[in-house]
Amino acid sequence: MTLDWLQAGAQGGWRGVCIVYYTSQYIQDDTNGAVCMTAVQSTGTGLGSDLGGVYLIHVPATTWQPPASQGSVTPSSLALTDSKYGIVNTPAAAATYTYTGGFYASS
Repeated sequence: MTLDWLQAGAQGGWRGVCIVYYTSQYIQDDTNGAVCMTAVQSTGTGLGSDLGGVYLIHVPATTWQPPASQGSVTPSSLALTDSKYGIVNTPAAAATYTYTGGFYASS
């Protein structure tokens, strides 16, 4: 999954894309939650243009269930670990000018 643009508002904000399991057409299975790829803006001095991190996360159904419009989620605390799943995030660490330079984040 790739995010090619991010406007998350204040520094430290984030955006992402989620995959939700459907039991059949238009019927969501809300027992397993969602798997999401998130990109977090840095809290440094880059005025929101710097990437703080990329995370592939599992959001439990008790935290957020579509079609709800919101839930309290902190990507770094829900991150699936690289060692267990072989996840590769690009960039692998914080990077400057990621968003204003036209670069992207992927997992």
